[in-house]
Amino acid sequence: MIKVEEMMELIVSKWKCEFGQGVEMGIHHGMVNKS
Repeated sequence: MIKVEEMMELIVSKWKCEFGQGVEMGIHHGMVNKS
């Protein structure tokens, strides 16, 4: 059995990774749009 805490950590780390990429893309597009 996988503990709930372990599952939450996996989900959060995956979400952070995807969210981080989204933020980077947003910043990149923002810089491109400003210039």
